[in-house]
Amino acid sequence: MHHWQPHIFEQRKPHLLTRMRAMKTIRQFFEKNGYWEIETPALQVMPCADMHIHGFRTEYFGPDLNKRRDFYLHTSPEFEMKKLLVAGAEKIYQLCKVYRNGESTKLHSPEFTMLEWYKTGADYLDIMDETQALIHALSSALDELEVKGCNLTRPFERLSVTEAFSHYAGIDLSSLLDSVTEFSEQAKKAGVRTVESDGWDDIFHAVMAEKIEPFLGKDIPVFLYDYPASMACLSRRKEQDSRYAERFELYIAGIEIANAFTELTDAAEQRRRFSDEMAARQERYGFSYPLDEDFLRALEYGMPECAGIALGVDRLCMLLSGAERIDDVLWSAKPG
Repeated sequence: MHHWQPHIFEQRKPHLLTRMRAMKTIRQFFEKNGYWEIETPALQVMPCADMHIHGFRTEYFGPDLNKRRDFYLHTSPEFEMKKLLVAGAEKIYQLCKVYRNGESTKLHSPEFTMLEWYKTGADYLDIMDETQALIHALSSALDELEVKGCNLTRPFERLSVTEAFSHYAGIDLSSLLDSVTEFSEQAKKAGVRTVESDGWDDIFHAVMAEKIEPFLGKDIPVFLYDYPASMACLSRRKEQDSRYAERFELYIAGIEIANAFTELTDAAEQRRRFSDEMAARQERYGFSYPLDEDFLRALEYGMPECAGIALGVDRLCMLLSGAERIDDVLWSAKPG
């Protein structure tokens, strides 16, 4: 039995005050840059596209309480925000709670705050520039020039995924994009444990977790960019090399902070990717989600060229406040 512990809030108060200042600075940044702040519905028919992210299911019975329909709390506001881009919005951002089932660690909470923004007529390189400008603004406003040895005031490093695999793991990823067996062998040579049932993505994540992620953004933040196309369900393939997609992640002090794309606008291609991802989910976990047909119809109508990003506010506030756990920057008076 847990006893009420009001001292927990007192311990967290300095971290929470930093969070409060950070939220204010974020809103000022986007207002200054001409963005609309919006709010979209949290209940979705399809909570996410990633096969490894799970939503919380709820039931809607309707006015007569007889027609039950499944909905899910969104894991990201992405689909609804993109529908607004189709409707004519050009620069939008949102600070909202999102929900992911099965996530609860030092860096994960099943309920957390996401900052997500989208901009038409832009690509992922433009979003890199804006993300760097936002972090610089936060660093200045909070007078936090460095976190865990990572300098926030300098221009960020830009490192491709293939460069990272070569530098940190000694793996030539470009030669392994179509071979699970060879990828597994190379991972083992690099000292990463794999098992026979591992798929290509499993091996990729294992190498990232053990050999690459802990070292990213140690001195300055780093944008890790150009992911294999198979790992970017909602992003556009690179024109110069279709094996890769225009996706990046931001790392600060070894922690992933944000995930961004030049957005895929081809409805037929998006339907194929959704279907493939849900089939993989069904095979791996024994269940899948219905496709968001409204979103696919919006793409068919025509989504403008655009780019967007999802940034984990709680993780960023952890770093800016010196907190060690995500629970320490959540507005709660109970123990984590």
